[in-house]
Amino acid sequence: MIAMSETIEVEAKTVQEAIEEAARRLGVSPEDLEIEVLDTGSGKVLGVLGKQRNARISATVKKDREKAEEKEKEAQQEPETVSIEEKWKDGVQPEFEMPKKSYAIEADEEEIPAGVEEARKVLQDICRFIDPDVEVQVIPAQEHFRLYIPAGGSGIFIGKSGQTLEAIQYVINRIMSQRGYSDLKLVVDSEDYRIRKDNQLREHVKKLAEKARRTGKPQFTEPLNSFDRRIVHLALKDEPGVETYSVGTGDKRRVQIRPTQKRKRAGSRESGGTAGSGESKSSGAREG
Repeated sequence: MIAMSETIEVEAKTVQEAIEEAARRLGVSPEDLEIEVLDTGSGKVLGVLGKQRNARISATVKKDREKAEEKEKEAQQEPETVSIEEKWKDGVQPEFEMPKKSYAIEADEEEIPAGVEEARKVLQDICRFIDPDVEVQVIPAQEHFRLYIPAGGSGIFIGKSGQTLEAIQYVINRIMSQRGYSDLKLVVDSEDYRIRKDNQLREHVKKLAEKARRTGKPQFTEPLNSFDRRIVHLALKDEPGVETYSVGTGDKRRVQIRPTQKRKRAGSRESGGTAGSGESKSSGAREG
């Protein structure tokens, strides 16, 4: 059967016959049709020798009729009697996508130090100038607290290359330092950007370490903040054949990945010392 929302054209000897034919094709009565007569047809156009021209119409089911049909179909459908839990027990997956695991899990209020809760409220007040409904969450990490800003995938709090997120984090840490919480380690994140970025950084420096071992030449990261430099030192702490050092000053400070042994050249003996004697290695537990 033709869909009820479809418009059809029908030809017949007369307009009435065309209407009846359209109703039959659409499965409704002629009263439920909206009719547009395209050609009324005629008898002998050229007199006795002429040919008869058929009538032609355009027909569509009336909107009210479509709605009535939809209600009838809904009334005929049986309600769902099997619960979602029962479907899972029977090994039948329900027709919805299970939510993906998120790192944004709120900590219990009693586990959050006063300074962290104060920072959360400050950050939430700032973010609500952009999104009035945002609820900042606190996620305890190994050596810091992560202030998580949900954004529904918009990226509005991240910005290009994380610049907005970096600026927000700088402001929050400055505010809390002025309020007497200078030892508080706060990391601002949104949509798990930090986690993705940290994993990418770890993969990148692993490749630099491999290159340093292969070539016997030190490799350098791009300028990094103290938090990212610490990630590099920890990522390569147990990496064989390399040492890491923080070098440079100010916002140009970066990490040098230095091979512990220079690459042997043909005809030369391997040196027994390590490169960079006299310079202390940055440990994973402390960032300089």
